Amino acid sequence: MNTHHNINEKLSPVRFLWGHARHYRSFIIQAVISILMMALVNLPMPLLNKVFIDYLIPGGTVRQLLFIGVLAFLARSMAAAFQAFQNYVVRRVTTGIGHQLRSEMMGAMLGAPYSKFVPGEIAGYVGRLSSDVSRVEMLIYETIAFVVRPLGMLLVMLVAMCLLYWPMAILLMLMVPVSVFATRKMSHRLRDLEREVLQQLQAMNHEMTEILDNIRVIRCFTKEGFFQNRVEDRIERIAEASVQLATRQRLVQLAIDVINMAPWLAVVLAGGWMVHENRISLGDFMAFMTFEQLLRSPLSQLVYYLLRIRGEMVGTDRVQEVTSLDTDRTEGRTLEEPKGEIAFQNLSFSYLEGKPVLQQLNERVAPGERIGIVGPSGGGKSTLINLLLGFYSPDSGTILIDGIPIQEMDTESLRRNIGVVFQDNPMFDASIRSNLLLGQKGFGDEQLWEALKKANVDDFVRSLPDELETLIGVKGLKLSGGQRQRLAIARVILKDPAIVIMDEATSSLDSVTELQIEEALEQLLENRTSLTIAHRLSTVVRADRILYLEDGKIIESGSHGELIQRKGRYYALYEAQTEGLLADR
Repeated sequence: MNTHHNINEKLSPVRFLWGHARHYRSFIIQAVISILMMALVNLPMPLLNKVFIDYLIPGGTVRQLLFIGVLAFLARSMAAAFQAFQNYVVRRVTTGIGHQLRSEMMGAMLGAPYSKFVPGEIAGYVGRLSSDVSRVEMLIYETIAFVVRPLGMLLVMLVAMCLLYWPMAILLMLMVPVSVFATRKMSHRLRDLEREVLQQLQAMNHEMTEILDNIRVIRCFTKEGFFQNRVEDRIERIAEASVQLATRQRLVQLAIDVINMAPWLAVVLAGGWMVHENRISLGDFMAFMTFEQLLRSPLSQLVYYLLRIRGEMVGTDRVQEVTSLDTDRTEGRTLEEPKGEIAFQNLSFSYLEGKPVLQQLNERVAPGERIGIVGPSGGGKSTLINLLLGFYSPDSGTILIDGIPIQEMDTESLRRNIGVVFQDNPMFDASIRSNLLLGQKGFGDEQLWEALKKANVDDFVRSLPDELETLIGVKGLKLSGGQRQRLAIARVILKDPAIVIMDEATSSLDSVTELQIEEALEQLLENRTSLTIAHRLSTVVRADRILYLEDGKIIESGSHGELIQRKGRYYALYEAQTEGLLADR
């Protein structure tokens, strides 16, 4: 199956975020309007100070004082109302984008090439659904709260100050870019440290998940202490990186606090001199002091944002790494009335260059034919199945189903017509009904019970108190291996595929359970093309043909009887397994 790149190429954080935020333009416009309104209703405060000092203290009345007090109260109340509305709108935007990103990430992970799952790479991405998307949500919130809002307030306030006394306004405007530039220079290294901490956390989460998944092996070998020490080493590295990050952040913040004193100091010195020279009144001076105080908050927010922006953008980069994953889903021809014919033509494949797993393999499987595939481990049996399912693309050659190359086939159509019963069939932490259906629609209880009966597991399910609604636990651990296997067979029976693949479906079962499974498999394989991978030859002795695969090549092909008569590789394997059974007895 050819791997197609995701249509979303790697974008800059700004373009990536705007690509999602533009769907919420109306909300963003409302937020900007509320920000400007909040800045406008804050304007009376400095001017009220001027009026109070220059006019009311020298000769104002009580009524005028009360009027000024009411105006100040109304201005503060309206500013608070606009801020509350702005916070609501911004949260609607951030949660909406967060939901969109999580949905895209989940779709990208579900559609990622199978090769991404084998080394556990995808498992490392799972934590990003929560942590990194939350960082992106915070980045969006802070962009509006600590950039758009401060800039809006700075603009309105500076215009008002220019109207009041423009030389002082110009002085403040000169101080703002100096403060911003200095902060940006100091925060440059923070993004790299932030990324390092996140990568270490992701690696630790993956390692701890792997350890807990293999707890039985660890306890059997009494290696709890070894793995504890291994995790603690990683925790120490994370702690060290976190201390470096926190220390640098705090030093930068302290420097910013000092820098932020520059505008205040400029107003005090310049304003005091101007009052002394009678260029402005004391009321004008107090108005400018109030403007400076009002400006200090948006300036601090803007600087805070510039301090954090590099670190927060790491989350955007890491989200994009997931949403821009390749996909193995393709659109193409569909199987309308599948017959189940399979043809392997000059098929070659290798995981590593120069180390072929399959070499120029040619074979045809007729509709309804039962094929057994045997051979030593590493011979290419499971790889052949992975190629048939479109999990990997062949290096050369092709696989045809009913005459259609699978590279030209719609991925969903291909996999919809293939059913697989694995050696280990982990279930979901849900009911038996949910595990049988896996989201399929249009099946009634009667059809479910019929599938369970064919799978030789209906009596067991009926014996349960909740029958089909019985919860079977994480990975189906409340069931035995044989019960899970028969439920997996029932699930494939419901799917009704043209082709059935059985990958070591009975290798780990006892003799009684294996007999029950084989009876269920007879029901499943009736009138279907099947490929059965097996190490235990008892599983394939009734196959129409058996392929002996070794070193990526078909060494022998024929029925069980024919291969026994030839006394070749298959015969030697059969003899070894038969002698082993006799020796055990």
